[in-house]
Amino acid sequence: MEIPDAELWDEEHPYLYECRTTLVRDGRVLDEEKTRFGIRKLSWSPEGFFVNGKSVLLQGGCIHSDNGLLGARSYAKAEYRRIRRLKEAGFNAVRSAHNPLCRAALEACDALGMYVMDEAWDMWDKAKSPGDYAGDFPEHHDRDLVSMVRKDYNHPSVILYSIGNEVTEPAKPKGVELARRLTERLHELDASRPVTAGINL
Repeated sequence: MEIPDAELWDEEHPYLYECRTTLVRDGRVLDEEKTRFGIRKLSWSPEGFFVNGKSVLLQGGCIHSDNGLLGARSYAKAEYRRIRRLKEAGFNAVRSAHNPLCRAALEACDALGMYVMDEAWDMWDKAKSPGDYAGDFPEHHDRDLVSMVRKDYNHPSVILYSIGNEVTEPAKPKGVELARRLTERLHELDASRPVTAGINL
């Protein structure tokens, strides 16, 4: 599909389009869906990170899944308020620590022009505390990556993925190989965004 003279999305001009999809059989509407999306081009090199050909310095911080006194449940108004206040404070980027950002927060980032590092986990198969995700990682990590990309692919605010935070596994050959596999898997699912990680050695 081509969009002539498309308006490009970035932090200063968060222009969004709406795609309306209708499923029709024998003249009867079975389902309808509206999807908001933005159009932008990402590129990176030793010279820097670029959005629509313009060099961008990411200035931001980490946000967790909770909203203070509201707890860990996501409320669209609270997510919008949080992103708006960070934008007003001079942020142009946030990192989702330590799991993928919820839909409401991503929608706020799309609307307000906030770049997002979308983080999958803060651990792999080495536990940090009893009963944490490490026990589920071997069986579930691929499905979780697929779910993250499917949920977040159309959000122009998502400019890169993180495969881990403060993981220590890459200090050993097995961990280096795992990092390579996770990165390659994300590139299979979405070749348009770079992949990074926070590594503790």
